[in-house]
Amino acid sequence: VADDEAAGRFDDQNDPRYGTSAQTVVGRARYDLYSESYLGAIMTAREFGQEHNRVAGVDGRFRFGQMHRLSFMAVGSSTQNETDGELSGQAVEVDFTRQGRNFGYAASYGSIDPDFRTDSGFLPRVDLQQASGEVSYRWWPESFLMSWGPTVTYMQLYDHEGVLQDEQLQARTSLQFRNNLFISNTLSRDLERYREIDFEKIGYGVYGGISGRRLSVFGGFNGGDGILFGDSPYLGQTTAVNVNVTMNPTSRLSTRLMAMSSRFMNPMGNEQVFDVKIYRSLTTYQFTDRFLLRHIMEHNTLALTLGNNILLTYRINAGTAAFLGYDDRYEGGNRISDTLFLSRALQRTNRAVFAKVAYLF
Repeated sequence: VADDEAAGRFDDQNDPRYGTSAQTVVGRARYDLYSESYLGAIMTAREFGQEHNRVAGVDGRFRFGQMHRLSFMAVGSSTQNETDGELSGQAVEVDFTRQGRNFGYAASYGSIDPDFRTDSGFLPRVDLQQASGEVSYRWWPESFLMSWGPTVTYMQLYDHEGVLQDEQLQARTSLQFRNNLFISNTLSRDLERYREIDFEKIGYGVYGGISGRRLSVFGGFNGGDGILFGDSPYLGQTTAVNVNVTMNPTSRLSTRLMAMSSRFMNPMGNEQVFDVKIYRSLTTYQFTDRFLLRHIMEHNTLALTLGNNILLTYRINAGTAAFLGYDDRYEGGNRISDTLFLSRALQRTNRAVFAKVAYLF
């Protein structure tokens, strides 16, 4: 149970909700039936003046044998607010999976009504009906190649008026080698509806890595068709690359280097729309169990920004610690002011030295 005074802090003192608070209640009950199986119920409510949002429902998970799982959720909401008036809606989801050593499959269905709301949670999208299926098979040579196999997935998403919004058919092959080395590749055919336009896309990708005690390297590449989202969207060519390297030369020193690149090309005249690269490094040195030094640096080539941050931490426990830090921020001169600076050379915009001490009584 929570009582939130911030909800009633309006600038307009004539608002009837001025100075009032919002009450939130979240309740959960669960009964375990047997191993990995249960039935549950959930209830949430947020009341603020004459407004409210109430959600209640049931869910469950059941294991059948060693390889099959079935789970479900069904909830309904009742909402009243100044913006939408009175609304009510439902959300349901059902998933069934089989995962064996070699053969596996999964099927799922979910539906969220256009008028379903949950003010006590986070829901990125409503008005959808989505069905998906997956089939996989895996071989186990258990030599240098430990295991490998293909996976095929298919998904369709409609709104509640029956208009297809998204569709995807994807094939993926993954290979697991000895010494923590893996490689996977994907090929997909997608349909995405944006601004009442259906865009058909072909995409491909490769991802792999190797992890060790002293050195770990992960990287990926994705390419194919992409949408330029805006008032006049169109289909272009997109490529994305990411590389992560983690080095632990000693037990006290750790460095992580990250590089990400994203480029979009307009097929008309092969014109480059954007090409952004982000480079980031994170280094920590542990002097003792309580005393450490951390350094972060990040550069964005599109925004023309550079950040540099150093932090010393001495920590007694989770609530008692002392911090001393230094922070620098730079930005391209012509991004700050095209009259004061004629070039793209980096100019310092912020510099700070800061200290903080926290003590837990």
